[in-house]
Amino acid sequence: MPAGALVAGGGRVQDAAWSLPHPMPEALAAAEHSCFYGDKVHVEVDGERIR
Repeated sequence: MPAGALVAGGGRVQDAAWSLPHPMPEALAAAEHSCFYGDKVHVEVDGERIR
């Protein structure tokens, strides 16, 4: 999947995430997951920032 926009909290961040639709064997753990650019989004789970 190419990079896409993220819309949340009333804002829009272009090219906020990327994925590996056909990863090499050593990257299979990332298959079917969205990866977010740390310099473009701030993610929190239960009040703690995820890095």
